[in-house]
Amino acid sequence: MSLFRDLKRIYRDGGKLVWRNPFVSFASVLVISLSLFLISFVLVFYGVLDTSLAKIEQRVDVKFYLLPDTPEPEMNKFISQLKTMDGVEKVQVVSKEDALENFLKRYNEDQLIRRSIDELGENPLGPSVSVRAKDPQLYKKIIEEVRKVIVPDFPYIDHVNYQDNAYIIQRLNLFSSIARKVSYVLIAFFSALAVFIVLIFMSIVIYSAKTEIWVKRLIGAENRYISGPFAVAGIIYGIISSVVVMAIFLPTISRVGKLTETFFGPTNPANYVHSNIIPLSIFILSVGVMLGYLASMLVVRRYLRK
Repeated sequence: MSLFRDLKRIYRDGGKLVWRNPFVSFASVLVISLSLFLISFVLVFYGVLDTSLAKIEQRVDVKFYLLPDTPEPEMNKFISQLKTMDGVEKVQVVSKEDALENFLKRYNEDQLIRRSIDELGENPLGPSVSVRAKDPQLYKKIIEEVRKVIVPDFPYIDHVNYQDNAYIIQRLNLFSSIARKVSYVLIAFFSALAVFIVLIFMSIVIYSAKTEIWVKRLIGAENRYISGPFAVAGIIYGIISSVVVMAIFLPTISRVGKLTETFFGPTNPANYVHSNIIPLSIFILSVGVMLGYLASMLVVRRYLRK
């Protein structure tokens, strides 16, 4: 019963710290809200960029164009070998018939090509096998392994489009690596900046109550009774800031999503936020509470050492 009474007193005193000085509380909420807003914006940017890069990576593949007279058993063996290779995520086959149908659809309005196909009287195209790697950096390794292990026993490969896509794959790898590193740096920078700013301002908040802290120490109050109310006040600041950020962030990001839709496509910030609203809200709330709590505890501890 004593523990419940002590907790009740700590929460009550923490609430008094929040409501006793509206200006200080407003400023604290404002600082934490700005910090949360910056961190959330960078996090959403990273999420959208990462999702967009993942979709681009899924569109990049390597195609093995086979000769028209490739025996089906040999082709099936070739496909099985590709599927067992390390780093291969997916193998897709386009038959001769599907290749011809896609070709005619692509050049539907070119009468010369259609007449040429009709005059041949047969399908001049061969099947193709497309390979998608788990990571774009693995394509070169897969091609080298195919050339060393499979090609000597499989003389039916007419052409491989790796050289055609090598530049795209190389640039994608470079851009993906740089973009992710920049996102990590920005998240770390804004997180550190947020903690620094909140610490400075919470120092001002707690400095205004230094007399109260000294009085409690003089009458022999335990540290938990001194620091507890400030921790509660910090948590309350964090909760209020999180609610404010979520109320402002969603309309803002929806507006940004419309402006960036032509660049990001369907994976724009607004769609990303709406599809991840629950984990994002939990993240904002958790970071807000953590910022308020840690800043309060770190600052008040300095006064308890004196």
